[in-house]
Amino acid sequence: MTDTANTPDLYGRFIHFRTPGAYPHSIYWSPDTGAHVVLGAIRGHWSEQGWENGTLGFPTSDEYVVTNGARSDFQGGYVRWNGTTATVTRYAYGTGEGTARIVLSGDFNGDKRSDMATIVDYGSCRAALWTHLGTPTSGLSAPFESWKAPVNTWCVTSAKYAAADVNGDGRSDIIGLYVYADNAVRVFTGLARPDGTHPGFDQDGWSAPAGSWQLDPVKLFAGDTDGDGRADLTAMYRYGSGRMGLFQFPGGADGTLGTPEMTVDTGYGNWEADRSWPLAGDENGDGRSDMSALYDYGNGVYATFTFIAGANGKYSNNNALKSWDAPAGTW
Repeated sequence: MTDTANTPDLYGRFIHFRTPGAYPHSIYWSPDTGAHVVLGAIRGHWSEQGWENGTLGFPTSDEYVVTNGARSDFQGGYVRWNGTTATVTRYAYGTGEGTARIVLSGDFNGDKRSDMATIVDYGSCRAALWTHLGTPTSGLSAPFESWKAPVNTWCVTSAKYAAADVNGDGRSDIIGLYVYADNAVRVFTGLARPDGTHPGFDQDGWSAPAGSWQLDPVKLFAGDTDGDGRADLTAMYRYGSGRMGLFQFPGGADGTLGTPEMTVDTGYGNWEADRSWPLAGDENGDGRSDMSALYDYGNGVYATFTFIAGANGKYSNNNALKSWDAPAGTW
């Protein structure tokens, strides 16, 4: 045990403890965060990052139990200990670093109530899917594990995800567009069962060989663009230098997603994909899902655009409508 001392910047105080047979632990205090205990492997990782002077800052919680492990929260993120793999991972708020969970919404059991699914990254390309079902009176149910992928079988951060009813059975399926290390790509679907579970990504759809796609430029959304009762997938792809393309994957009765067609190519200098947030929805009520996007021009200037799905179920450059804009400094 050490004496209570000031932190180097004199903003907080701390004390270290070491008890025989127990993990080393520390108590850190600051006026903004209060006093919290940090211990064990999480403490060790935090110390390697520079204690409170690192990117995580001061602790904002004591260590607490989470599924298969423990977690401590900090000003700049959180640190999670995985009891299955005995590893520690840092997750920084607002940076995309260490993405731990992918949260999706849909009607997974077909009861006309929205449910929530969470894809959890346990590290070492091991993952699980947890489902909360919507209830008539109490919001969402407690989560249950729908699917588990063993080590080295599914790397959560190697895919982008969407939820939609691909096979038209009234239940939302989960779609994963997976890009491998060699930039080969495959689109998988996990078909929803009547109880709201998913058996994993069991349906193999379209694929392309090495060198085809990169993951980072992709934004996914899904909706029934051709009005056939089955959801289709659309990928917005960033080429850089202000060029964006929309690729549409048709949904099949077996739940697979077919060969994509590039239906929109903005050309260079016309659309910065990183400045837009696309969503699917039937904006004009014609039974076909359109694409809406909020676009950030910078300097507080925003606009909304809609790409209308035509009678053939396709988007096109000619069907893009600018429906609203906000002058500088208003948003």
